[in-house]
Amino acid sequence: MISLWRNVWMLCALLLAAPAWSADKDYRMGTGDVVRITLYGNPDLTTEARVGEDGGITFPLIGAVKAAGQTPAATEKEIATRLAKGGFIVDPNVNLNIVQYRGQQVSVLGRVNRPGKQALETVSRITDVLALAGGIIVDGADTVTLVRTRDGKTEYRDI
Repeated sequence: MISLWRNVWMLCALLLAAPAWSADKDYRMGTGDVVRITLYGNPDLTTEARVGEDGGITFPLIGAVKAAGQTPAATEKEIATRLAKGGFIVDPNVNLNIVQYRGQQVSVLGRVNRPGKQALETVSRITDVLALAGGIIVDGADTVTLVRTRDGKTEYRDI
């Protein structure tokens, strides 16, 4: 019976995009994330905004911009395109940084001290997520299975 429990897998189900195993460039913003947008040569347009429940942020001169589900690079490009097309700035250089990661939730299930959902405030490593769950209990396994859904497809990864 003890050996059976030692082989129980821990399951980290990553909801939305999974920053714990993807690079920052692949991160897809979510509701509640806080972003800082700067425009080279235009410090007066520096904006800090929270991604709203509607998935958007507001930027000066162009208004609402969809951010939820988008990468920071895609949102930078959208803002730059709209600033240029609107005739506001010629060849804008937009930079978007995520200040707080609130849109990402992770569920930690299995042989951990505090299973359940956790909100990630930064791009996290597996060890950080396990620490949020209080660590693996004594008879927990050495294997972690990450599960995430991206573009409607479920991916599994054993670590």
